[in-house]
Amino acid sequence: SEGPKKVYIIDEVHMLTNEAFNALLKLLEEPPAHIIFILATTEPSKVLPTIISRCQRFDFRPILFSDLVKQLKKVAKAEKIKVEDEAFELIAKEARGGLRDGLGILDQLASYTSKEIKATDVIGLLGLVAGEKINRLIDIIISGAAGEIFTFTNDLIVEGVNLRQFTKELVDYGRNIFIIQNGGADKLINATTEEIETLKVHAKNLSKAQTRRLLNIFSQALTEMKNISDPQFILEMSCVKLMTPAADDDTDALRERLEKLERQLDNSHISVIPAPRETKKVTVKKIAPAKVVTDDEKITPKKVINKSRATSAGNMSLREVERFWPTIMAKIKGLSLPTHAILMECRPISVDNGKFIIDAGTDWRQELLKKPTKTAALKTALKNILGKDLNLVITVGAETNKNKVKPAATESPASALIEADDAVDDENLTLGLIKNSFGAEIVSEKNDTE
Repeated sequence: SEGPKKVYIIDEVHMLTNEAFNALLKLLEEPPAHIIFILATTEPSKVLPTIISRCQRFDFRPILFSDLVKQLKKVAKAEKIKVEDEAFELIAKEARGGLRDGLGILDQLASYTSKEIKATDVIGLLGLVAGEKINRLIDIIISGAAGEIFTFTNDLIVEGVNLRQFTKELVDYGRNIFIIQNGGADKLINATTEEIETLKVHAKNLSKAQTRRLLNIFSQALTEMKNISDPQFILEMSCVKLMTPAADDDTDALRERLEKLERQLDNSHISVIPAPRETKKVTVKKIAPAKVVTDDEKITPKKVINKSRATSAGNMSLREVERFWPTIMAKIKGLSLPTHAILMECRPISVDNGKFIIDAGTDWRQELLKKPTKTAALKTALKNILGKDLNLVITVGAETNKNKVKPAATESPASALIEADDAVDDENLTLGLIKNSFGAEIVSEKNDTE
């Protein structure tokens, strides 16, 4: 008799065409009450969003290796199939967390063998590489006997081993070593109980740098084997490359060489005796006790810094002034752009007896620099950088004689005229730069309304 419901299971539903999806969508929008659709897929991202939105979603995660072995044993016991423990572990290893795949392999083995299923039966059915072959290759890599690699690969060819499958399992083996070396739990390792013990031995004898290079080199070899007719050459070249880090200049190869040298030093028990130091006579000076400073005598750190700067700024040579000049100019630029523009064509001469002497180059720039706004910006920058209030001496033609140079406090009629109208400061500066740079003259002036 038929049941009240009909169940349709569509496996790998992401393989449907767009036309098939659209036809299915019409059924899912208004499904009959007696029909249930189960859509199974390994790539849900390829299923149309309109289909997913009309389904109740269940995500199945990969099963842990140990749990998969337990489930396979449970099924084998219920079906009265005799299987040895190592065979269960090999089936679970090949299933890679998929119970359906594991049960499929178990079903094939049950029909393939009439008696107890053994590990050799699993290896023969799936074309796996026996664990001792991988162990032998790892032992050769640890010993550093590169010449044995060619004999080993030739034996694999004679025995009919699929070299690409062998390389794939070698990468998996290297990953398990990598997990152990970095403190991963045993349940995360996709290997049999016997293999885990061998993995731990290899993890101690291989450095972390060697393991990283093993994974990188053989992963690349696995890709190259897809496009070459002679995988034996790729396997041999990869093994020799791994065993000769001196011929490789990548970071992991250099790190492996360093770790190898460190192990050799640790094993050789070399003691390094430091060379005797030369004895030098040391003259000890008595230091006067520190003066106790009262609250009235305390000074701020800022004042201490300014005092040390002021001492060095009392008298400075031209070279020392030029060394500070870029810093002074940067400070002025932040205070006054017009002042900075004028000083771009000027040059400092020296600092002498509290006077900072600047060569303006032209009378026009000299008059502008004597303006209080320009003088204030320059003095502020000098005090901030050199730590002292300095008097400005603006000269023309590098006149440093104080008898020939008028102090900055003396104002000429021209500068007084410029100060009278601060609103035209930028306009005077622009006209002055044009006249000075191109030798221009003002012919006439017009208002905007003319």
